[in-house]
Amino acid sequence: MPELNVIKPNGQPTFGYFPQTPSVINWDDFIYRTPMGGTQNRIRNYLDRKQFQYIGVVSDELLVGCALADFSFLGVAFVYTYEPATQNLEEFSIKVPLAQGFELTNRPLDGTSTVNAKGSKIRIDAQPEPRSVSLDIELSSGLKVDAKFSLARPFETQPMAVLTQTGKTGWTFTEKIAGVTAEGSVSGSFGTLDLATIGACAHYDYSIGYMRRETFWNWACFSGRADDHVVGLNLSCGVNETSFSENCIWIDGQMIPVGPTHFDYNRAAPAQDQWSVATADGQVELTFEPEGAHEEHLNVGLIASNFVQVFGKFSGVFRPQGGSPIEIKNLYGFCEDQYMKA
Repeated sequence: MPELNVIKPNGQPTFGYFPQTPSVINWDDFIYRTPMGGTQNRIRNYLDRKQFQYIGVVSDELLVGCALADFSFLGVAFVYTYEPATQNLEEFSIKVPLAQGFELTNRPLDGTSTVNAKGSKIRIDAQPEPRSVSLDIELSSGLKVDAKFSLARPFETQPMAVLTQTGKTGWTFTEKIAGVTAEGSVSGSFGTLDLATIGACAHYDYSIGYMRRETFWNWACFSGRADDHVVGLNLSCGVNETSFSENCIWIDGQMIPVGPTHFDYNRAAPAQDQWSVATADGQVELTFEPEGAHEEHLNVGLIASNFVQVFGKFSGVFRPQGGSPIEIKNLYGFCEDQYMKA
């Protein structure tokens, strides 16, 4: 297939869905303008670039969440593990001025992103043929993760790749992958677990662009097994909704777009009470029972974050158009309540 350009020769974004994931996000070719039509200066161009990646590994025995974020003037990373049987939560996070020690890639298919700070190392590798993503973590606490998922087995999995307008002059490219099985191992205070043996699944978020300086979103995702299918979920509200949407589900590798999503939950205490998550077209109707949360809070004037990633169990139903309903029963996953100014 011919190369897909995220930024066109005229310096403007290619909005919409991508039939295949672009090999490079060529944001250096973007002509960044002011809301009044002028050209932004180099400092503003640099400061408004943002990118992040997230990998979640889920099973009934262990959950792993890992995020890397580069906001130009600040680098943020976190890792946590949660054991449902013991309700033991172990957390690690770092915030580094000017994102020193952070190297995030603009190549979704074959790039490498790394964080090397405070005696800990995190690495996300993408391989194009066959398409796979791996996560390697070595923390000073002793936690080690060697995880990988493939989009080629046990069946071909179609990513969701879309570029949406962000405000008057910005844009966001995001690729979401869910409903894939994981392999590898995780070692920590709980011992060593083989991910294939415990039936772990994974999901992945790659996002990059000129995002809003101040924003809020809800997000829900899971990967798991239901009614003899491997299923995945990616729903959001508040971001990536201008003309196009990232909302979708996966059933045995097939990515199925779904409608706008409403999140009903206790906004004063997101990790306490049950959530309701449903799409307007009726294809997804779920409840979410929180078991715990990882939180990141920062408020230093020009930079602020009020981030709560809640982990717990989803139950409900998928009603894919033209297909049979699939019952979702106690599948582990994540919901987010996020405010950011950066």
